[in-house]
Amino acid sequence: MTVNNIKQCMRGVTTVILWLDCDREGEAIAFDVVDICHSIKRNINVLRATFSAVTHTEISQAMNTLAPPRKELSDAVRVRQEIDLRIGASFTRF
Repeated sequence: MTVNNIKQCMRGVTTVILWLDCDREGEAIAFDVVDICHSIKRNINVLRATFSAVTHTEISQAMNTLAPPRKELSDAVRVRQEIDLRIGASFTRF
């Protein structure tokens, strides 16, 4: 989905619920979307559904336990990406 698509979808919307992979990478993607949403509409409420399986029980529980994305998990992914890049670049020089 492009930024323009997100802009069109956000017309009249007060809350966005993100259904992404239930891992740290999903959390990092969530913050990419949060940044885009907040650049379009500053006061938009962005929540995250957390689930491990696509079953009625898991989806229902995810809807009942919506929460904001967790910045510390996203930051952990970004740090790991930076470390991987630096180590990879160091080994490439050797």
